[in-house]
Amino acid sequence: MGNNNRKRGNFFDITGEVTGVGFQKKMVIVPAIVAMLMLIGAKLPLTGYGENTGLALGFFLSVILCFVVQPWDMLITCMMVPAGGFLLGFWDWKVIQTATGASTFVSMFALTLVSAGADTTPIGKRVTLLLLKKFHGNPVRLVLVIGVAACLISGFVSNIATCLLVSSIVNQMLLAMGEEPGKSKLGCVLMVLIATVPYIGGVMLVSGSAATNLLGINLLESATDGMYTITYAQWAAVGIPAVLITIVPVCLIYIRMMGLKTSDVKNTTLSDQYYQKLYDELGPVQASEIRWLMITLGMVAWMIAGGHATVVPLLAAILSLMPLVGVVPVDQMFRLIPMKILFMIFFMVSLGQLFTQTGLSAFFTALLAPVFGGLNPYLFSVSICLALVFLENVCVTVNSPYILVMSLSVPLCISSGYNPSVMLLPVIMSASFVFVLRLNTFMLVNKDYGWWETKDGILPGIITAVILCVLIPLLSVVISPMLGISVYI
Repeated sequence: MGNNNRKRGNFFDITGEVTGVGFQKKMVIVPAIVAMLMLIGAKLPLTGYGENTGLALGFFLSVILCFVVQPWDMLITCMMVPAGGFLLGFWDWKVIQTATGASTFVSMFALTLVSAGADTTPIGKRVTLLLLKKFHGNPVRLVLVIGVAACLISGFVSNIATCLLVSSIVNQMLLAMGEEPGKSKLGCVLMVLIATVPYIGGVMLVSGSAATNLLGINLLESATDGMYTITYAQWAAVGIPAVLITIVPVCLIYIRMMGLKTSDVKNTTLSDQYYQKLYDELGPVQASEIRWLMITLGMVAWMIAGGHATVVPLLAAILSLMPLVGVVPVDQMFRLIPMKILFMIFFMVSLGQLFTQTGLSAFFTALLAPVFGGLNPYLFSVSICLALVFLENVCVTVNSPYILVMSLSVPLCISSGYNPSVMLLPVIMSASFVFVLRLNTFMLVNKDYGWWETKDGILPGIITAVILCVLIPLLSVVISPMLGISVYI
């Protein structure tokens, strides 16, 4: 009887009571624009570049429109790509099965799961507190040590986990020093830097920022039908020296540009006992911390030595979950892994097929070649890096410019006679440089502590991003031939 009294409600979920998202005008406007783009694309005289080029162009622009405007969640748009491409005749389903089977979905899942062990064990807090205890005396040195530590930790732990972990510890430290949120120069510089350096440290290894790094590798493989990729060892050979060379200068840039002086700090003499107390609360080093170190360092060493890019992380992930030797509870696994991003990568492998299965690659190559075609390999890579960094920082939906730039850069790079594994490695790395305007969700969580405003880190962020965009392509061009990887095709 109770069910008979329940209101049936509207047929459509207008208020978002069920789906969590109510009706918005863009939910009607965007599909109408998409239909118009598809119709116009189908009529364009682009068959000279290949079959279905005009329709593929309309489809591609529609996907980018949905990423930018977001009439619905980005994951839904990603899921539409393989289904829509199949219905429009760009590929048969076997192409998608092949592409998704060879994608980095499993690798990213496994790498992220292994790094989750830093959340489920005290290892991250322990390392940070040990460094603070040893180097806390001088404000400039304190900022420098925390910045370097957060950067290096993020090479092995996810950027998100590093940012949240270090922010929490430093917030406690600043309050204990008598610093006031919104009024403390030390707090402003420290927290801005903590929201920056994990994303630089994520460049060090593929596993340092698995979602962003593997998405780029996935797009490269997809756009070249698997002919080109970037190995774990090649990435490390460029990423590790890039981070080691830049991290101290970057910290000093923030200190200098944000004007931190010793006189700005009320209390620089927190005792060793303060940090020792926080450290003692963690208890003695746990066996789980040792196991996590063994699993993580063993995985990294094996992959640098040439271990299979999917099998090795998968074995490490299995060990991380295994009873007796593991470090991650199985029932917490999906809470610790960004599954939405993972599935976006899985579905977005199809976008690369749009370029290989239609004439869209030839069309964009002809369109952009006059702009970038005359550049030498180094300047080509620098230009693409700078373009991506600009777009990443002005677009709230950072994945959409990343996907767009990678999709356009691969055919352009090949048509210029350059090896995309060398030229676009720095571009993939530069997708992490979203720290100028700090619109990243987890940077805003750091901001909630109240120590800084958006404007505070813009100038040092711009300088840092430009330095990285200039340095990393140089390292890639110089180091890759030493690994036997030619700059040219």
